[in-house]
Amino acid sequence: MRRRLVHTTIVLAAVGFLPLALEAQRPATTAQTLRTDWGHPDLQGIWDRHSITPLERPENVGGREFFTEKEIADLERQALVTNTDEARQKTRRETSARPTTTSGGTAPPG
Repeated sequence: MRRRLVHTTIVLAAVGFLPLALEAQRPATTAQTLRTDWGHPDLQGIWDRHSITPLERPENVGGREFFTEKEIADLERQALVTNTDEARQKTRRETSARPTTTSGGTAPPG
């Protein structure tokens, strides 16, 4: 009797979870890529600088698919100089030291 109760409980649990398992297998059809008015993917958002990979393809790369070892070394060296906390703080100090115009923007240096 006890064995039958255990088997019945297992079968009922399996049948109860079957719809959930089937639902998880179905591909999501409601996800859509947001598009701009002209049809390109909308890439708005927050972009950070935690990668040395440039967002735009440099002109000196031309039609090559990969950077050379020297170009990679130059990018890494430049990232060490510009992506440090000290460099960011220096940029913030320089930006905040500029006088503002009456419209709220910053005045050109000089």
